[in-house]
Amino acid sequence: MNLISVLLAAFLLVGCVSTTVPDRDSGFVDVASLSAFEGCYKNCSSASEGSAVACMSDIVWPQVFETGNKPEAILIRQEDNRRLIVSAISGGIVAKTSRFDAGKDFDFINGRIELDREYLASGASQPGNVFIGVGTTQTVLGLDTDGQGRVSQSVALAGTGFLIIPVAVAATDVSRIERSESLCD
Repeated sequence: MNLISVLLAAFLLVGCVSTTVPDRDSGFVDVASLSAFEGCYKNCSSASEGSAVACMSDIVWPQVFETGNKPEAILIRQEDNRRLIVSAISGGIVAKTSRFDAGKDFDFINGRIELDREYLASGASQPGNVFIGVGTTQTVLGLDTDGQGRVSQSVALAGTGFLIIPVAVAATDVSRIERSESLCD
């Protein structure tokens, strides 16, 4: 009877934890100031490195650039100790520029830029949605030991599926964003 109880409990408690990182990932390095982020970066990471593609333009300006017209590069400049100027560049032309202030638009913690955490709730009110629960997402931008950009995007969900199956999911995807000064010239 104990084996049946264990199997039933395992079936009812569905959980998943997943982390993907690029090949030869060196982790985040702590930097002393926002000036370390200054430079030109390719907009999107490479899927060939073992993680999902992440595009800086999608993180900085959600739903502004469509798949066919994403910028080639992202230029980051520090305006003062608490402000970054971020520009999207395509073919040497600036497509969009925005200012972001530490403490308002992001937090600079342990040498990383942490974007505001987003919280989600689902009441299964949409047709086809069988999940009732809560979740959170977090995006952290930083540099790796080689000075390349590093993006960590995490999601965690907890709730029930079909009203009776407990579900817990945690996933993190890490991507490398290469510096490429020639794209911004």
